[in-house]
Amino acid sequence: MLAEMSSAQFTEWQLYFGIEPFGSQLLDVHFASFQSLFANANRPKNQSAYQPKEFMLSKQATNANPLSVFQKLKSFMNVQKGIKKNG
Repeated sequence: MLAEMSSAQFTEWQLYFGIEPFGSQLLDVHFASFQSLFANANRPKNQSAYQPKEFMLSKQATNANPLSVFQKLKSFMNVQKGIKKNG
């Protein structure tokens, strides 16, 4: 696959993965959401709600915040503009 992919395409995929993880990181997000749902359904009423990030295995995903995702998206769009201009 990498032999058929240009450097620019590979860079685009890396940036996209930083914004929208897929594969095992995406599964981690889905399972963490399910686990928090299950834990919240079975927690005592006087206990605060669990958050999905408390069940995530990936440290990268637990540190994500909307502003960093926005910055990554902005960076991705700038790279796209540069590729189209130079390509």
